[in-house]
Amino acid sequence: MRAKRHAGWLLGTAIGLFAAMPGLAADIALVLGNRDYERGQDLSSGDAVLSAVSRLERAGVDVISARDADQDRIFRATGQFEQMTGNADGLLVVLSGRFVSSDFETWFLPTDSEAETLSTLPREALPLSSLMAMLAELPRRAILVLAHDGTRDRMGRYLSSGPGEIEAPQGVTVISGSPDKVSSLLRDTLAVPGASITARVRSDNGLRAYGFLPEDHSFLSFDGRAAPLRRNIEADEVGRAALLFASDYTSAITGEVLHVDAGVHVESPVFSARTKAKTEESG
Repeated sequence: MRAKRHAGWLLGTAIGLFAAMPGLAADIALVLGNRDYERGQDLSSGDAVLSAVSRLERAGVDVISARDADQDRIFRATGQFEQMTGNADGLLVVLSGRFVSSDFETWFLPTDSEAETLSTLPREALPLSSLMAMLAELPRRAILVLAHDGTRDRMGRYLSSGPGEIEAPQGVTVISGSPDKVSSLLRDTLAVPGASITARVRSDNGLRAYGFLPEDHSFLSFDGRAAPLRRNIEADEVGRAALLFASDYTSAITGEVLHVDAGVHVESPVFSARTKAKTEESG
């Protein structure tokens, strides 16, 4: 009788909660990490950002990545990224390596680049303005991350080493730092659903961010892509769990929380902390 009395209300509540949950959508990332340059301009830890690729993929992000990418590989990866942006819910571009800039443009250098003049750079290097044009198509959900060693030296009449001042289109977030700092940011913040980019940058002097940066800004939202079961739950799954708790089968259960979330809570920082604390107490 208890089940019949509460089943309708619980099922209606469950369906309402499910309707408010976000649906699945595609987050796309382009991650390029260059360390070994053919002309001796190696960047220590330039490929460290690639250590975060598996973390992003486990969170449901479709990642296009390359290590020590030459000119052909960079343009093929960028072309693939461009083709995928049309169906994207979020866009992330991570470039780690050597940059060259003028007063009007910044280029990301491939490992086989021989360009030394303003007239030859456009034929060999990746202009950031082209990436910005793609990111600008998805305001509030687009992030550009640059990893470099911070050096700024003149390279002739028109060029300097390192990224120049990059104007962020409306709704685009720009973050920069050393390869190790950026790698940590990717693993611990950008690849974690709901993790605040704003709070992370404020707490780390080694990172700089500007452009679109509201409070509690995150790259990934909580949804089925980050769940161990790799899917969202169905409304009737929540309803069946509600019916179970409303039945006499749970008459001896009290003070328990049943997570009907495809396992998302298992990988959350809060759950991990509580599990660790309970393990230490029992030990």
